[in-house]
Amino acid sequence: MNFSPSDDPPNESSGARAKGKGKKPWFTRGDSGAYSNSYQAGGSSSDPTAAAQAYGNDPEDADIYGYGGNGAGSSSYSGGGGLGGAEEGRINAWESRFGWRIDAMAAAAYLGGPITAVLFLIIETHNDYVRFHAYQSALLTTPIVIFLLLTNLLLPLPAFLKTLIILGGIGVTLYTAYRAWKDAQDGLNRYWLPYIGEIAERWSLSPRLLVLLALGIIGLVYLVFSRSSSTSPHRTTSKFLVPPDKFIPVDSGRPSWLPAPLAPKRAGMRVPNAVHYVYGLKEPKNGRTEELPYYAYLAMRSALLNLKPEKIYLWVHACSGRDELTKRSHYKHQPRGPWWDLIRPHLTLVETHPPSSIFGNKIEHFAHQADLVRLWAMKYSGGIYLDIDMFIIRSFDELLYYPTTLGMESATDEKRSLYDPEGLCNAVIISEPGAAFIDRWLASYETFNADDWAGHSVRKPWQLARQHPDDLQVLNSRAFFWPMWYGDEIKKTFENDDFDFRKSGQFAYHAWESLAMKYLSKLSPEGIRKEDNSFHRLVRPFIGPDDDKIYREWKHGHRY
Repeated sequence: MNFSPSDDPPNESSGARAKGKGKKPWFTRGDSGAYSNSYQAGGSSSDPTAAAQAYGNDPEDADIYGYGGNGAGSSSYSGGGGLGGAEEGRINAWESRFGWRIDAMAAAAYLGGPITAVLFLIIETHNDYVRFHAYQSALLTTPIVIFLLLTNLLLPLPAFLKTLIILGGIGVTLYTAYRAWKDAQDGLNRYWLPYIGEIAERWSLSPRLLVLLALGIIGLVYLVFSRSSSTSPHRTTSKFLVPPDKFIPVDSGRPSWLPAPLAPKRAGMRVPNAVHYVYGLKEPKNGRTEELPYYAYLAMRSALLNLKPEKIYLWVHACSGRDELTKRSHYKHQPRGPWWDLIRPHLTLVETHPPSSIFGNKIEHFAHQADLVRLWAMKYSGGIYLDIDMFIIRSFDELLYYPTTLGMESATDEKRSLYDPEGLCNAVIISEPGAAFIDRWLASYETFNADDWAGHSVRKPWQLARQHPDDLQVLNSRAFFWPMWYGDEIKKTFENDDFDFRKSGQFAYHAWESLAMKYLSKLSPEGIRKEDNSFHRLVRPFIGPDDDKIYREWKHGHRY
């Protein structure tokens, strides 16, 4: 008997055809033998290994029709004449040209957009199921890609609308890919998209459609590249042109005593894994350097514990010359005392030569000299600069992916907006070496005026940030410098227990040492543990294991 593709074979109910959810035999190229000349036939959905099948192009007939009776199926697989004429040219509907799984290929035709769609139309010449989904994918994804490219080049859309279109396209693509994969498991049913599916089913249009798709994609690629190349600068072809590789390198002007940049902590980060402090530029009283205070020791321990830097640099005023025995520099203003002895093993000292002028402007006050030294540290070494009274609350890792980061210092006028600060405070500077913003900041010292106390340390960087907003990222005043120094904020911080630094989520706290010295100078390990206030709860985790013992010996004059 000969059953046409539109007739149901005997002894097979529609229910039997609808099952087909078992594991499918994904055939290799050699499995179908004599059926390799055509790609529009296959095995039964209920028993795909039983016999060869005809595969119809009508979506209503997407199930596979089997052949039975008189052993026709078995004879055809053995090379006999059980099936003659057109039946002998049919191959299994689950067979692909290269033996690849058709469920995976059908899904991939959507996931790769027009590229994989055209690819499968070119290379997959056997399997109608894969080719149908490749056509449908091309008709679906190509207009989406064209639309997005044209709107980017000619008529930019609002960001939210573009996002909605992209998300919608991704959603439709993922759904159709899933349906193509799932339907291959359920008897090779074909899921038609409205309008598009009908076109994809018209196999007679395939040569022209394939050519049009290929030409369309080539045209899009040409349009994008020609657009970008037309806007890029072109060097002259004149014989007088000097190639850039012939340029004599510019002297970096890097002082020999500056440390080389360290590597960032992780891939993708821009900022080196280093912390910098500037200390000891002030002339000591009576020729005796000052002791490192306990609060400064705690601040350094907070950086050591929470930032986990590869190195902590302390930039200290150095005399010229080196000790011939130790081969070390003489540090003119190196701190002393028990807390210095405890923290010293964790520090790398940098011999610092404070500037006396810049751009012809005198720099006489040690605070202004320190302002410049920290910028040098950022320009040539990079990392995280901290004032000696900055207490680190949590890791800065999320801030290290941008070239430069600064925080706002809020204005004393409470009526001003949060985004209308006094300026950007230089008590915390996070920067990669050679950052554009740091270069601009240093260049601005051409207009330095010593009478304007915070002009170049606070107000000038805010002015530069507004002029060059892409050079840095700016955090509001709650990130590093809250609570502030004005009003009764310092008193509340050191006498009340209302503010929880860790719950605030801020990265650090600036203790405003010059205004809070009456509290900071009295700090002791025991007092921090026993007396509850916001500041004590902040610094308790930074108390070292030997602090109590050292403090008692120091307090009673047994040492130092």
